[in-house]
Amino acid sequence: MSSEGNGDPKRGRRPASASRSPRVRQEARLKASDAVIAHLRNDIVSGQFPRGARLPNERELAARFGVSQPTVRESLRALEAMNWVEVRHGSGVYVAGGFSSRIGAMLTPMFQMERVGVLEVLEMREVLGLYSVGIAAQRATDDDVESLARAMAHCDTDVTPQLAEAITEFQLSLSAAAHSPVVFAVESFLIKLLMQFQLLADRHVSDRIWRERTGAFKADRARLLEELQRRDVEGLTFAMRRYLDHQRSWFTSDDDISNLLLSDFEIRLALDDVFVDLRVQQGVD
Repeated sequence: MSSEGNGDPKRGRRPASASRSPRVRQEARLKASDAVIAHLRNDIVSGQFPRGARLPNERELAARFGVSQPTVRESLRALEAMNWVEVRHGSGVYVAGGFSSRIGAMLTPMFQMERVGVLEVLEMREVLGLYSVGIAAQRATDDDVESLARAMAHCDTDVTPQLAEAITEFQLSLSAAAHSPVVFAVESFLIKLLMQFQLLADRHVSDRIWRERTGAFKADRARLLEELQRRDVEGLTFAMRRYLDHQRSWFTSDDDISNLLLSDFEIRLALDDVFVDLRVQQGVD
């Protein structure tokens, strides 16, 4: 006799788990901490917790997800390692603020493990810089031109820290004029990183000497501003090539700096300043 119809009523019955949605079944297989991570990432991506937002405390998150506080703590540590959140001791846990800081945090360990040097970073900066100015010439607004002009005016200072900041501001303003968030995120990290290389190499020279060295780029900066004002793609690209060639000459003229690696101890310390700057810059991202 067939088991269908009058057979055992338990036969052929679908297990309870079979009626669950694929998403529920998938989450059931995950560790509790993995499920919390998945939910929080979804909440961040969906905008429920926008960048810079403070997450609920551990007790609230534990109640929300029906898990223990240690499980929540484990999940938050994992999200911090993945650069999704920042743990600020005494303040709470916040969604990572800037695209650039997350890009930098991801690229840095790869650069260090591969023993990437300053000249390789410079090559990447050259490729992106030439690409971004080509776009900037077509997309730049009057506000972008004014921002670049202000940044160039700020370069007229005699104090090294302020001058370094102004030169960085000039390069960032030019990159931002392309209105390409992904390119800007990577390029801003490279710009700040190369500036740290320069400051580290010249840490023992006087303000006067550093001012003379950076002052040699003044004509290049003026030409870049002029070509951006004209919205001249070819002219701006040519001016950027001259600027980058000039920068490469500066780096290659000194073996001490051209041989630096991102894995070097002093560079690892300098990278802390880069990440601080990128987090402060989150409003620009």
